[in-house]
Amino acid sequence: MASGKRYAAVAFKKRGGAYRGSVELRDLPLLRDDPADTMQAVTAIYQGALKEIRQWQRDAEALRLSRIPLTSRQAWDLGDIVHRLQANLAVHLCRLDGLYEHLARHAGTSRWLKEYVTFRRYVEDVETIPECLNWNSIAKRPKAAGQAISAGLDLENES
Repeated sequence: MASGKRYAAVAFKKRGGAYRGSVELRDLPLLRDDPADTMQAVTAIYQGALKEIRQWQRDAEALRLSRIPLTSRQAWDLGDIVHRLQANLAVHLCRLDGLYEHLARHAGTSRWLKEYVTFRRYVEDVETIPECLNWNSIAKRPKAAGQAISAGLDLENES
């Protein structure tokens, strides 16, 4: 997010079968549009991201059960969902307060989510990641691997 720009901290709670976004009263002046409209928009963004994350998790579980290792491109995909979530919320001058806690609670994400997001942060284009690069070969160093891939270094021999 741009430096110097302030964002309203949004939180989501599940009410019945849906989620409801809210911001603290002190953050209301940070919103440029009607607060009710903004909360409706950011809630839709959040629910869409949760749906994508859950589908990713189902796909990853199917791979695991088939004993097919997760590729770095697939790990990047999950990081990209979170990256887009944050960017889409920022359009509405919002940021998710407690990002990882929210996603753990509402989507059941694992402790590895931070590593996926870190990797995505340093790799802008999934196409630059070697197709056969195994996630396990770089999982403990996602920042360094992402920087190496972005610099054009060959990591395929590490898969």
